[in-house]
Order: sequence, then C-alpha cells, then structure tokens
Amino acid sequence: MQSVLREELLISELFDALPESVILFQPVLVSDNEITDFTIGYCNNASSTFLRADKDFIMSQTVLTTSLIDNDYKNILFKQCLQVWQTGKAHEESFYNKFLGKHFSTLRSKTIDGVISVSRDRTQFVDAEKERQKQAALFTNILDASADGLMILEAIYQDSEVVNFRLTHCNKAAFKLAKFSPNSIGKTLLEILPHLEGSEQLALHKKVVETGIPERIETTFRNENGEEYGWFIVSLLKMGDNVVSTFIDISNKKQNELKIEEQSNLLGSIFEASINGIYACEAVRNGHGEIVDLQVLKINKAFTRMIGITPEVAEGASYLSLFPSAKKAGTFASYVHVIESGESLRKEVYYNDDRLNGWFDVSAVKRGDNGIVITFTNTTESKQNKQKIEESSLYLQDVIDSSQTGILLVSPVKNTKDEIVDFTFKTVNQTVATFFNKQPADLLGRQHNEVFTESVANGMFESYKEIAEGKVTEKRFESHYVGDGIDAWLDLLVKKRNEDLLITFLDVTPLKKLQEEIATAAKKLNSVLNAASAGMFTLHPVVNDEGEIEDFRFAIVNQAVATYIGEKAENLVGSLASVYFPAYKPNGLFDIYKDTYLNKKEHQFDFHYEDGYDVYFNIHTVPAGNEVLVTFTDHTVLKKLQVQLESSIEELKKSNASLEEFAYAASHDLQEPLRKINYFSERLRKGIGQALSTEENKMFERIENAASRMSQLISDLLTYSQISRDIPTFQNTSLEKVIQQVLNDLETTITLKKASVTIGTLPEIKGDPIQLHQLFQNLLSNGLKYSKSDVPPVIAIACKNVSKVIDRTTKGFYEITVTDNGIGFEQENAERIFKVFQRLHGQSEFPGTGVGLAIVQKVVESHNGFIHAEGRPAIGSTFTVLFPAT
Repeated sequence: MQSVLREELLISELFDALPESVILFQPVLVSDNEITDFTIGYCNNASSTFLRADKDFIMSQTVLTTSLIDNDYKNILFKQCLQVWQTGKAHEESFYNKFLGKHFSTLRSKTIDGVISVSRDRTQFVDAEKERQKQAALFTNILDASADGLMILEAIYQDSEVVNFRLTHCNKAAFKLAKFSPNSIGKTLLEILPHLEGSEQLALHKKVVETGIPERIETTFRNENGEEYGWFIVSLLKMGDNVVSTFIDISNKKQNELKIEEQSNLLGSIFEASINGIYACEAVRNGHGEIVDLQVLKINKAFTRMIGITPEVAEGASYLSLFPSAKKAGTFASYVHVIESGESLRKEVYYNDDRLNGWFDVSAVKRGDNGIVITFTNTTESKQNKQKIEESSLYLQDVIDSSQTGILLVSPVKNTKDEIVDFTFKTVNQTVATFFNKQPADLLGRQHNEVFTESVANGMFESYKEIAEGKVTEKRFESHYVGDGIDAWLDLLVKKRNEDLLITFLDVTPLKKLQEEIATAAKKLNSVLNAASAGMFTLHPVVNDEGEIEDFRFAIVNQAVATYIGEKAENLVGSLASVYFPAYKPNGLFDIYKDTYLNKKEHQFDFHYEDGYDVYFNIHTVPAGNEVLVTFTDHTVLKKLQVQLESSIEELKKSNASLEEFAYAASHDLQEPLRKINYFSERLRKGIGQALSTEENKMFERIENAASRMSQLISDLLTYSQISRDIPTFQNTSLEKVIQQVLNDLETTITLKKASVTIGTLPEIKGDPIQLHQLFQNLLSNGLKYSKSDVPPVIAIACKNVSKVIDRTTKGFYEITVTDNGIGFEQENAERIFKVFQRLHGQSEFPGTGVGLAIVQKVVESHNGFIHAEGRPAIGSTFTVLFPAT
C-alpha cells in the first residue's frame, strides 16, 4: 500500500513539474450506468494557473456545475469527454484563452478511470507561425518585386534517380520571361516544356541536385510550342530537394550586367534592408570542447549602426572583444545555452556599455551545429512610451481625484442564481471618500450597499441593477440620500462599461436649498406684483400648423387683471386670451401683441375697450423673451371726466396733463408703484421700526430688496427694449477708448476686488459708441461680479483677425475675447445665459436681473456680429465677440 502511495505521489510530483495543464475527468454514473456529469479527479499545478483557481477547489468541481468554465463551453466539454469515454477515441482541439491571452492545444484521451485532458501552451508556436507567414509573404513580395525571373523546381525521383522536376513557385517576372501561364504551378517541367526531354538543360538541373554544385549557363528559352526566343543567364542552386532557378534577360548586354549584380546581391539586400540588427556567429571552443567565445561571421548595417563600427571591423572579430560586458550581464551565457541546447531565445535586455545603451528585444536561434543567429530590435522608445503611458495613468488618477464630482467604478456581485445582489467598489476617487470621511483605500473592495446602507430603501440600488442587467445603457437621476450621518441631494449619472458600472455624482444640496429660497422669493415677489394697482400679464403665442400665430395664452397674471376679468388668477394661467377677450382680434389688440412678439417692438397707447366693458386703458406692450409683457392702467374715470368737461378749456388742459402724467407713468412701467412701495416701507420702518421683531425686520428687508431688484429689472428692460427699438448710429469707434471709459466707470469695483485687467491691441470699428459701451460694461461687470471669493479677478481682453463663411461668402471679422478666472459655468448653459431673465445663480449669492447678457447679445446683433460663451466651472469663462472687419 505504501509503495502505491509513493508511486502516486511521484506521479503527482512529475505532473506538477510539467508546464502542460493536466486534468483527469472522472464520469459520474447513476444507477443505470448513465453518465450525468464528469467530476475533476486530479489536476496539476499548471491547470491551477490555467483555470485561475486553487487545486483543492478545482478538484471539488464538476464540468456542468463549475463556475470555472464559461457556460457556453460546459456542454461542449461534457459531450467531448462523454464521446472520448464511450468510443475510446482521443479528441484534440486548439483554442485561445482570452483571460490568459494565450493559445492552447488540448488532447483528451481515455484512461482506466476517466478522461485525461492535457493542454499545452502553443502561443510561441502560433506566434512563430504568424511570423513565418509574415516572412513568407514578405519574401514573396520581395521576389515578385524583382525584375529577375525566379522559379523553384522540386525534384521528382524514380528508383533514387531524378527524372523530372515540378514547378512549385514562380515569381511574376518568371511568368513573364518564361511565358508561363498561371496554371503552370504544380505541373512538371516536361509537361510545361516537353522539348526539354533529353536536353542539356534538364541534365544540368539533375546535376545540380545530385552534386549540390551551383551551375550558371547562358541559353535561349523556348515557349510551350518549342519556339526559341531571347538570351538569358540561368543560375541553378540546390535548396534541399529543390532547384532554385533564377534567370535574367541578357538580350541587352548592359542590362545583363545589371541583372547579374542584382541577382547576386538579392539575399544580401534582404539582409541589409532589415530594420533590425542581425548578426551570425560561430562558437569558439577550447581544447575541452567548451565555448569560450564567439566569432562574428556576418553582420548587417542596421546592427553596425547600433554599435558604431563598420562591417569590416566587426566581421571576423571576437564577440567578447566587441562586447566585454556580455559575460557579466549573462548575455554570453544565454547564447552558449542556445548553441548547446538548440533552444531558441527571446527576451528583453537592457544594455549599458560602450557600444549599446538602451532596451532591446533580443532573439537568438541556433545555426547549424556550432553557430547562432542573433536579432536585435531597439525597444527603448517603446519602453519609454510605456513609461509615459504609466505616468499618464497616474496623472489621470490625480485628475480624477481632484474632481469635485464623485467618481466610482463598481462590479456586480451575483448570488448562485446569477442575480445581482450588490456591487463591489473597484475604483473610488477622493471626492467619494471625502463624502464618507474616509480615504479611497478604505472603500476599495467593499460592497456598495455596505457603504450606502440606505441605497436599497431609497431606490438607488434598483436603478444600478436596472442598468447592469442591460435594460438601459445609462441613466441620470436625482436621489435624496438620508442615512449614515448624511442628508444630501445627489445628481447621479450611471453608465454601463462592459460588466461594470461607472457612477458619477454631484452633491447638489446647496443648489436644492437655493431653489427653495428662490421659490420663497418668487412667492414674495408675486405678492408684491399682486399688490400693484396696475394690471400686468404675459402672453405666450399659440401657433397653427402653418407656423402662424393664431392666438395667445396667459402665462403670468396678477390680481389686478383677474379682478377686471372676474376670475381667479390661477384659473387664467394657460387659458386663451380670446376666451376672455373675444373682441381683441377685431379691435386690433391681437395685431399689436403679435407685432410686439414677432418684430420685438414696444407699444404704448390709450385704448377704449367696449366689448362687454366700457373702460379706457393705457396699455404698454414689451417683448419679454418668448412672451409679450402687457401692463395697463385704467383711466376710465379720467376719460369720462374729460368728455364731461370739454366745455372748459382749462379743465381740458388739466385733464390732458393728467393723461400725460399717466402716459409717463405707463412708459416707465412699474417704477412709480415701486417708488411708492419703497417710500411707504421707509416711512413704516421709521414709524414702527423699533417695535418690530427680528423676523418682521427681515420681512421689511426682503420687501425692500425685492423692490430694489424690481427697479433694476425695469431699468434693464427699458435699456434692452431701447436697443431693440432704436437704430444704432454707426461711426468710426476705437474699442480701446470705449474699454478705457468702461474701466474708468468700474474703477471703484476694480480697486475693491484687487482685480487685474489686461488689454491687447484692439481695432477701430464701425459702431455705435453708446451701445458698445453698454456691451463691454456688462461683460467686464460680469467678470468682476462672478469672481471667486478668495481669488482676485483676472480679466484679459484680446483681439485677432478671423474669417467666417456667411451665406457661402468668406468674410473677415475681428474676434474679441474677454476671458476671466471666475466661477465659470456649465457649457450646457452657454445659450441660456443670453436669454432675458435667465440666471444661473440666486440673488443671495450674486445679485442681478438676468438682462445684462441679453443686452450684450442685442448690441452684437445690431452690429451684424456674433457672440458665444465658453465656461468651465471653477476655472472661468470666455466670451467671444465677432465684429465685421469692413
């Protein structure tokens, strides 16, 4: 029994020493001797590497249930083992293992108690075959590129005597010179040229095969019909059982000389044309037969350029005299091993001596009985590029870690039913770690639901699972995460990357809080608007199928309007204007609103509305983005009083004066009601200010701030509409002078913010100086306003000439850029910021009306120019303005 155990142990040790993977599959039999599976009864060390698992674990697996084998391959492997077991016939196959990146050949054969599978790494042979095919193709291409004819003739023996030859290869030149057809390949020489039977030429070919001595003759050729043509030099060279026949057309003697030289240098050219260093050596042995040195027999130019000597100096020289450090580096010993063992060598070696300095891919093969051929490829640049890639990877990781966005890569965790039950962290940046007050290393390898303990309850995990299972490729959603000591709103974007998920998230909690504050402020502003005595509403156009405006819908309605109509304000929003004012189309109001919207024209006029009402309004219409802003004041009483007092000229003048006063008030929109709000607020504060509570004081401040913002908004809207309505006065205008005037206006702000403004050389253009002043005033003010709290603003203004194709015509423009180092913005908002009332920040953070950049765009458009913005959050923004150069 002990001897059997020792024998099994010895066999196991022998198998473990093998480089091939050895696995014994033993059949699993049921009561009726039916095989239902194969269990792994034995595996050696190589199979552990092959299957990427521990041996003990492997030997506990069965073919159809193991997780070590792809599901698609399990049934195939089972059927192959079953066939080998039942028939006793071995099965052999080759395949590529994508995990190991290697080619394998596997032989499965029946043993006494199972099916033994031996897998051998064929990567080296596959690569060698590819290289051989590549070299063969290169050789064929080189030969086909040659103007000389070349044929390879395989000797045909009968009773050990050469009786004929078979054409196995023929380059393009040979087809042409010998006048062979493509189907000549594979035929015998006498089948192609029957006149050669018993000829001196055929005898000469036989002689070359029998003696191995090359022959060279001058002769004429004959075609398949036996017709003689041309003169050629034919060279015959034995190569195994083949004769290589090369021939040159020598009808022209000078051409003949060139062809002979080309033929004689063909192999040398191939050798010398190689971009790799190549040299051949012969072993130098001592009296005991030991290799003590190598003698360089042949060396190509590529290698002599590497080592800096000529072929005349290198050929015949001692290898160790050329490379004295080879013994110490172990290179010489490696070459000796190749010669003595016959094993080929390929490895990457670093040389640093007098002749070579760098990394080299070295291949060595035995040549003959006592020689070696060595090939050098300089891989220094590749090695350096690899190092750069590694450095870039580290740099990219630094960039990821410095991102304010949380970035993590997770891999799904599945149960035995192949269901996703969790995700494992594979990559985590610093922002994610900081979110949990940890370091990235603390999170790597941990499971997602262990860290985000509330992710299942709040739906985050289900969203991840939906993407991982392929139901959608990516998903963006918001999640309010409460748990683990965290209360935050997260903006998440999840994308599938192969089997993993790439998750990025941004903590938008401050934005959410800001939105709540904005909503509160909007309610307060709405209260102020509803308290105004003037009617105010906005209209949104309704377009028919032909793209024409056929009606308007109420968008914003204040209480004064609702009171006149006799309906609640919220019920009016979204309703058609024609429902409540059916006469507004025939009485001309519709056309005025339409003109304001389409042509961006402001209208202010008195109007007597008689359909169901008998009222007199002073109406003011202003374009407001994609809507029309309409304000009106009811002066019906004054109008009727005017009719009653027509007999009195003095009273008529007073009435007219009142009307002018109302017209003035209407032309300035809501400034008068706002001034009253400010006035009465100030008086109330002076009268009861000391009696107010802290909360009531805050309410007063909010009313005052809202009124101040409304006043600025009205002022900006007037400026905006003024630019839209007025025709600019063009004249030669120096942009340098305009910007200098703007800087003088902003001098106090620049000083307080310690800002730096640099101005390049700017041109003189045709433009309206006042509008251009407004343009740069807004751009520079934005650069100062939207700056970082802890970094002084840096603003740069530059100009260059550019060309742009307009209506298929190339026109010249001045490209003015205004660049700052402020807070920047997301590029997706680049168009939005030029729209009226569109702001990216709340009043508490950066006060403003949202009209400034709309004014800038209007000025640019009135000057037949173009503008666009580029922003990068936390880095800054650049506004580019194009003005016509002529």
